[in-house]
Amino acid sequence: MQGWAYLSGGGELTSRTALGALLILAGAALAIGLFTGAASAMVGGAAICAGLSWLPAPSPNLFGAALPDVLIFVVAVALGLLGPGAWSVDARMFGFRQIVIGRP
Repeated sequence: MQGWAYLSGGGELTSRTALGALLILAGAALAIGLFTGAASAMVGGAAICAGLSWLPAPSPNLFGAALPDVLIFVVAVALGLLGPGAWSVDARMFGFRQIVIGRP
């Protein structure tokens, strides 16, 4: 949704529209589980940059405070570290991996 807010700002190809397109693609990739590590890194990086005001804010800023940006960053890092899940595109492409901790 934040990517859509960046895209709705204007028709010119600026850094805001490129950032909006990147956020929409990364969000869609996370939703279907495609390139989960790279997509979560993009979303987490964008959240930190928006939280530190390194990126221009869109006109309808959905996350106006720093706390939602921190939440998005934490969720993106957790998703990047945990992986995409069993029913994702990444699991179909690279195979299902099971982590066994200790053997009884």
